[in-house]
Amino acid sequence: MTDIKEKHGWISAKQANSRREKRPISRTGPYKIYLNEKGEEVRITMVSDTKDNHGCNYSDMTYVGIVTQYLRSEY
Repeated sequence: MTDIKEKHGWISAKQANSRREKRPISRTGPYKIYLNEKGEEVRITMVSDTKDNHGCNYSDMTYVGIVTQYLRSEY
C-alpha cells in the first residue's frame, strides 16, 4: 500500500515577485493553481510537506491549506 502524504499550500507576493525577476521570460507563472480538499481552486506560490514549516524566508508567507491536485501555473 502506498503512503499518500498531505501537501500544504502557501502564498507569498514577495516570493512571486522574486520569481518574476529571476525568470521574466519563463513559460510558467509564479503562481501555481491547485485544488484544495473541497475541490476549489486555490492560488499558491509553494507546496510543503508540513503545515508547521514552509522552509522559506519570505515574511509575508501565508498558509492556504491542504492541496490535493496541481492544475496549472499563472502569472
